[in-house]
This record gives sequence, C-alpha cells and structure tokens, in this order.
Amino acid sequence: MEIAALLDLAKAKQSLDSDNRLALALVVSRGMVSAWRKGERAPDAQNAMKLADMAELDRLEVLAICELHRETDPKRRAYWAMFRPGLRRVASMVAAVIGASLFVPQDVRARSLEVSGQAPWNINSRTICLAIWHKLISAIATPGRCFLTTV
Repeated sequence: MEIAALLDLAKAKQSLDSDNRLALALVVSRGMVSAWRKGERAPDAQNAMKLADMAELDRLEVLAICELHRETDPKRRAYWAMFRPGLRRVASMVAAVIGASLFVPQDVRARSLEVSGQAPWNINSRTICLAIWHKLISAIATPGRCFLTTV
C-alpha cells in the first residue's frame, strides 16, 4: 500500500472530505499531508500510528510502510519489508503448521492413499503437516510463484 492510498483510506474511514480536514485531525500542516501524498516525505512514527488508527489498519504494518518510504539504507529497508501486510499472516501459518506437526500424536494415521496406481501408502499426520510446511516455505522462497511476493 502506498502512503497516498493510506491517506485516502484514513479519510474515508473518518468521513473526512479533504486533505485539509485530515491534516487538522492529525494536527499537522496541510503542506505536510501534501508532501506525504506526493511521496516527498513519509509520516513519522507518531503520525503513522495515528493514520493506522484512523484507517483501522495494523499499526506495525502502517509504520513499516512509512519507514520503507523514508529509509534509504538497503539493509534497513529489508528489515522494514518483513512487516509488510501479508507477511505476518504467513508467519502465523508457518507457526501453526510447525505447532501442529509437533503436537500431533505419532500413532494417528491417515487413510491409505493410492497414487497413480502405485501401492497404497500409510502416511501419519505429522508427515502431512511437515509436507505442508515444506510447500509453504518453497512458495515463499520462490519469487513470482506466490501472492506474498506482490504484497
């Protein structure tokens, strides 16, 4: 999400009809909001939090968006990129799959599967969880093959 889109969302959620009213709500100058919209500057941490609350978005994700626009050092940009929208959901999914693989009893068995006419397989649920985890990691690590790379 770009800062201009964030400003528009905050205005819409708060029923504000102009950037001037948004500036008044944020207690900043109209010129500051204009500079944010044009990409000349980025909101500081305090204003990023206010915008997140106004737009009803996650504070950390909005802060990351603002810091990505502000930061010029590639290493620091990479750090803030970790908090982009969507990546936190992936971390939650990976943690859930890992957690499930650790706490599923080993004696639980899935039904036998027959794959392409081959002999039936007995697969335990821990193996299934680990296979899903492997697929998630592969999708994340392969640019262009996962929706997460476009976020």
